[in-house]
Amino acid sequence: MVRASDSILFIGCGTPSGGDDGIAQTLTMRLATEHAGRTNVRFDSVGTPDVDLFELFDTEDHIVFLDAVTSGREPGSIVIAPLPCSGISQRCAVGGGDGAAGLLALARSLGRRLPRTTLVGIEVSGDAAETASPLVVQSANWIAEHFDELQHLLAAREMIVLPATFDQEGEVACMS
Repeated sequence: MVRASDSILFIGCGTPSGGDDGIAQTLTMRLATEHAGRTNVRFDSVGTPDVDLFELFDTEDHIVFLDAVTSGREPGSIVIAPLPCSGISQRCAVGGGDGAAGLLALARSLGRRLPRTTLVGIEVSGDAAETASPLVVQSANWIAEHFDELQHLLAAREMIVLPATFDQEGEVACMS
């Protein structure tokens, strides 16, 4: 269970431009604004996780990587998984590198300290577009609106998938 005193660093990965690949950066900026007064959560953004994050590995207890992902699920599904995990590709890794999982493997091979790491991914279709798709935006909105619930889900040490189910008005009908 995540306690109120636990500190979590959320890192949004991906391109800061529009489209599904930029949804994590957009979401991270929104969360940082909406939760600026909290002392137990912090927010940062990166394009692709790289060795510059090793300094954070030395000081953080829990790092959550937010990213667009592809895993064969329906677009808009939210995947919460401890890292490393198999069967999920981070979109920030498409242009090169292996995303957070590759960075963790490198850190482990170098004998670096590893914090607890979790991936919160929003499933995307894999198509590059200039604007984010409606299902992906709705899922990002769900995360922002249910941020406290999300923090409790982070306590799980296994994969959790919240399927995207929206009603006719585009509101989240059920995510469980």
